Amino acid sequence: MCACCGEDEFTFLSLDHIEGGGNTERAKFFGNRYQGGHHIYRRLRLEGYPTGYQVLCMNCQVSRRDNGGVCAHKKEITLSGDELLNEFDKLRVGWGNTEATQCEEYKIASTNLMRKLKLAN
Repeated sequence: MCACCGEDEFTFLSLDHIEGGGNTERAKFFGNRYQGGHHIYRRLRLEGYPTGYQVLCMNCQVSRRDNGGVCAHKKEITLSGDELLNEFDKLRVGWGNTEATQCEEYKIASTNLMRKLKLAN
């Protein structure tokens, strides 16, 4: 069961390193930061399930990654109509201006807007 939202569909669940550092740990133990899966579950079982891990659904895990360690379920953010319009103004790039959509400022504003829209609903 997800430690954040209570999701219990097995196929949605994954292992979360509570303090981060999963890539570093996988590289240390397996020589490759992308290898994990059943290998890491086996290692944890053999080590008696040490502390520092929790089960999260992928939505909560990605939300924590993208929101500075705090899941969107735990944030209390409201978005007023004026704030929404201000976020849209930041995204205006004009017709055919694809270069602007590749800049870091656009990507950050777009990501923030999508988060706020999801949280407002």
